[in-house]
Amino acid sequence: MTPTTDPEARPPLLPIALLCLAVSATYVLSMLFSTEGHFIPQVADLYLIAQYARGFAEGHPFQYNPGEAPTTGATSLLHTIFLAFAHFIGFRGEGLIAFAILSGAVFGFLTALEVFAAARQIGQSRNVALLGASLVILNGPLAWSFHYGADIALALFLSTWLFRAWLEGAAPEKPRPNAFVLPACLLAATRPEALVLVAVLVALATWEARRESGRWKLRLNWCLPVLVGFVIPVGMRLMTGSAANTSFSQKLLSSNWGALTAAVFSIDYWSDLIRGVLLGFYPATQRLGLGGGNAPYFAAPLLLVFVFIALLRPMAQTRRLFGFLVAASITIVCVTPTINLGVHSNRYVLFVLPCLLLLFARGLDETGSALDRAFSAPTGAAFRRLSLMAVAFGVLSAIRFALIYADSASSVYRRDEALFDFIRTRLPESATFINNATAIEFRTGRRSINISGVVTPGFSEVLPAETEASAFEVLSRSSPSALPPYLIAPDAYVNGSPAWAALVGGSAIFQTSSLESTELAIYPTRRELIGRQRTWMRLVAPPGFAQVDALNVADPIDERDHAYRWASSAGTRSLFAALKIDKYPGDQGAAEVEVADGGRVIFGFEEMEVRTPKAADVLVGIRTHPEPSARVRHADGDRRLDIGLPQPAIRFSTSRGRTDWMRVSLQPGWNEVALRLPAGLLEGAITRLRIEGRYAAYSYVFFQPGAATAPERQ
Repeated sequence: MTPTTDPEARPPLLPIALLCLAVSATYVLSMLFSTEGHFIPQVADLYLIAQYARGFAEGHPFQYNPGEAPTTGATSLLHTIFLAFAHFIGFRGEGLIAFAILSGAVFGFLTALEVFAAARQIGQSRNVALLGASLVILNGPLAWSFHYGADIALALFLSTWLFRAWLEGAAPEKPRPNAFVLPACLLAATRPEALVLVAVLVALATWEARRESGRWKLRLNWCLPVLVGFVIPVGMRLMTGSAANTSFSQKLLSSNWGALTAAVFSIDYWSDLIRGVLLGFYPATQRLGLGGGNAPYFAAPLLLVFVFIALLRPMAQTRRLFGFLVAASITIVCVTPTINLGVHSNRYVLFVLPCLLLLFARGLDETGSALDRAFSAPTGAAFRRLSLMAVAFGVLSAIRFALIYADSASSVYRRDEALFDFIRTRLPESATFINNATAIEFRTGRRSINISGVVTPGFSEVLPAETEASAFEVLSRSSPSALPPYLIAPDAYVNGSPAWAALVGGSAIFQTSSLESTELAIYPTRRELIGRQRTWMRLVAPPGFAQVDALNVADPIDERDHAYRWASSAGTRSLFAALKIDKYPGDQGAAEVEVADGGRVIFGFEEMEVRTPKAADVLVGIRTHPEPSARVRHADGDRRLDIGLPQPAIRFSTSRGRTDWMRVSLQPGWNEVALRLPAGLLEGAITRLRIEGRYAAYSYVFFQPGAATAPERQ
């Protein structure tokens, strides 16, 4: 490493600071102009993080609201604590949002300094180092991220610091092999996926030490980042019941779309990243993964080609450069197959972009030198011209994303903030809500049951693809009279699915007028259907029989307690749970009874553990329907579909054998049928039951002769 007494090693603080200030002023002023002078986040999730930060500052960490059970909705532990400190010293309400945004701008400045230092670390000239830092500052997606207000700004700074410190471990003069430990520990405390990155780097450092000394030698301090990465999820598991400190516990693409579609999305995404972002072959309108596009604004064209050129010339840190890129690639592969694929300007892969932009600057220098020699041009002429082109692309990128930034802030201001204002000024302070739209607590002081995500206890196990059905089932665990009187939801959700009629009790009492494609609305809550599905309307235990167990399908808590698993697909199309609203036919002139119930169409199997305390036949009751609803998902898209199953076919099996196929004819509306599981197939006090066939299952109840009613599972 060049000694710090060398003036050439010192970063040009003034030019970097002025450029950062110009970019930050552009972003902040564009936001203030579009929001009537208010600091507004790009995504309402920042309000959720701020609510958790306030909880930390007020002495109830991980509790989204005081008195609630701890939950894991704040993904970044270190960033949440950082904002909690800001709240503690006086940044409150909109002031905390302003602090989050402006501190992100500071992290952008610090990241640029780290890029400059990393460039000097690998022997680049001052001009190349300054170009690398400038490209990071002028990169639109990075500038958007630094002013986003969430944890991505801190993660970008720490990952770039880690990159520079990692290179420092192989410096030709005065190497510092332990320099990467501190930033790696902090990064592991900031993002859960950083565990993969730091674990690979620790493995590479250990391998390098073995090559140099000829024997294996593991330094314990190198293991600290990995230990931090493990301790946090273990602690989260002990405190909240979930190790996944993220906004969704079950966010794998395979869980929410099916294995084939997950593979299609992942492969397409990697192709998009390489062709669209790293090579620059995609137009701005081409989507990247499940998020927006804007591929041309991530870097100047042919980024990957110039990175390749930069790595051709050997240097002392070449092996470490390749090692960091390999570790980053493995990390990105691990985070690719999630429902966040490509969202928020691909924020989950941006941590490697400062490194790539630095290598891009080095590649321009190498290419410029080769062109100077080939055309007998003055030394540095080609590099200066290539640099001007790269900076021009950067300016366009920064301005384009500043416009996106202003537009996103305006959308949140005119939708979310308008909703908050109505709640604060027009509804009583005691008002509570069922919420499937935005984070209201931080800005209104009101409470809500958030039915998507994991901020509300009890909803952490809801599969995002099955929110419609599973959220209704979890809500039904409470008394209808205890549920909030208001429902907040996007109007497109309510209008797009008939199942919302189970929760919507009338016309909206308020709807935003942002002129966005989707507006936020407040509806009166419909309560009379909630919990009604937990009562069997027709099926009763035969004389001498008693209930021994029951399973409410699509209730994630009940399914967890029964070790429930399922697989349902039609070819390459996967079927997920949906909510069905229909009536039981009236019996002998009795009025029809309307019931809403979440369940699954099964083209495959279900498995569950069932109490079978007696060595006797089990009567299995099933609530089903001849036209069940299903959420059908495929790489082509997602749709809600009613499927005709007037004569389902079902077969029971256990480790002891299986039954013949059983078929029943169903009547219109809800049906409750009873099928026999022979005693010879039971495995003991607990039987692992597999149900196969083509049918719809909404609820199960199990009876045995002479058995006492089983207590509820805890």
